[in-house]
Amino acid sequence: MRVGLQLVFWLDCNIAGLLVASGHCGLVLPRFVDSRTLAATEFTNPKTSRDKRAEHPIDPIQLTTEPIPRAETSEIDQLKRCSLEQHITFEIKAAMSTIKNVIVVGASGNLGPSILQALLVSSQFNVSVLTRAGSHSASTFPANVTVHTTDYTPESLAAAFKDKDAVVSVIAGAALGEQKKLIDAAIAAGVKRFIPSEFGSNTDNRDAQELVPVFSRKVEIKEYLESRVGDGLTWTGIVVGPVFDRSLKLGFLGFDIPSRRATIYDSGERRFTTSTLALVSSAVVGVLLHPEQTANKYVYVGSFTTTQNEILALLQSATSDEWTVERTTSTEKVDLGKENVLKRRDSAAIRPLVTAAMYHERGGSDYEKDVGLSNDLLELKQQQGLEEVIGEVVKSLSA
Repeated sequence: MRVGLQLVFWLDCNIAGLLVASGHCGLVLPRFVDSRTLAATEFTNPKTSRDKRAEHPIDPIQLTTEPIPRAETSEIDQLKRCSLEQHITFEIKAAMSTIKNVIVVGASGNLGPSILQALLVSSQFNVSVLTRAGSHSASTFPANVTVHTTDYTPESLAAAFKDKDAVVSVIAGAALGEQKKLIDAAIAAGVKRFIPSEFGSNTDNRDAQELVPVFSRKVEIKEYLESRVGDGLTWTGIVVGPVFDRSLKLGFLGFDIPSRRATIYDSGERRFTTSTLALVSSAVVGVLLHPEQTANKYVYVGSFTTTQNEILALLQSATSDEWTVERTTSTEKVDLGKENVLKRRDSAAIRPLVTAAMYHERGGSDYEKDVGLSNDLLELKQQQGLEEVIGEVVKSLSA
């Protein structure tokens, strides 16, 4: 199956060598390569191409075209290594340069209202939301937000996505599989960018997938998005770690603030990256404002990279109380959680399992060290420090 990218540049042969791909692959083609040769150039995927001549034992992207006279081997090799994600055609670059019309799916859920508000406050987008037919959530949205209803048939979804540049999915875990319908409809409607419902752990980490088998739901959606890139839709997965203020308030991080009890995993010194709800929402805006740099990849953001012991010390200070501390091991809790989820089909065990995996040595939760953060790329600024956020959470629970 051909990836479907063609280098069709209507350039005079005298200037083709100076202009083509210089901003994408770091390559300037020689002057003798004319526009007719370029128009015949396309990329194929060697793993799926029926043309056996396109197979290559090393290069993941294979260039197939008629021989280019006098070209240096290194120049051709460099061109062949330009990947799909680099968007080497002017056509794709132009298509992604501006995202203006954005629709949010799941805008009434846990993260949806904050993301919707961030999009509106940015004043950069025309924002609408998608709700299921019969839902009563339509009345809760601001008056300047267009509400589209759907029965999740392909026709109604495509109609809702008409003229939209981006779809932001914030649907609940139980409905993650429904995103395939959204993706198909987005492609049918000509949407440029799809942001799947990630906003949590690094589900792209193989060890994390093994520790938390239910991550396969998100992995399946990511793989489906990758399989549809050739149809013109790009995607971005936003990995934020636990949403810190919300998770701390609800006791998901191992801290029960009202009862002053803490469950510390292992030594309590495992570092993990976490994001406030405000930063998560701003990250969505940042991705949509930087479509080329964020296409077809995961981006990792974070407000803090911290430890349980640091959080406990700040909680003790904020509450002016001593805390009861229970110690456990992440391996023990992961094993128990997997048994409850897989064998007993206990959906309530998913959250404790995710928490235990986050503190596990194989959890890959320190994004700052392991994969690097995209805060600067997305122009994100964390306005509050860890101590201040913890203080606000404690105060909200005391009110």
